[in-house]
Amino acid sequence: MTFEHISSYGAGTPSISNIRVVTSPEAMASYRVEGRTLPVGSIVIKEEYADPTCSTIIGWTVMRKEPAGYDASHGDWHWQRVRASDRQVLEDGRVTRCISCHDTPACTSRDWQCTQM
Repeated sequence: MTFEHISSYGAGTPSISNIRVVTSPEAMASYRVEGRTLPVGSIVIKEEYADPTCSTIIGWTVMRKEPAGYDASHGDWHWQRVRASDRQVLEDGRVTRCISCHDTPACTSRDWQCTQM
């Protein structure tokens, strides 16, 4: 699967690291549109870097859109956090730390995407 770069932002709010966001092709069309729900199977990856040039990756946070009913109160998203150095999955499923940051009107109105462009 090929992922497309959709946005980038530096350290600070909403993250402590430098970020690049990439999406699966099926997510691309809906990602930037407020009020659109991303299709089931969509994948959004937040690549986290230690440096502003985005050359030293430290981890990934992944969102995958699940079928209706997986976690309806949180947009039916499955979350996963992965450390880059050893590919260790740190958190998986309904990840409270991810949900708590994305549970704001600005994000939930975009199908839980905290889009910064």
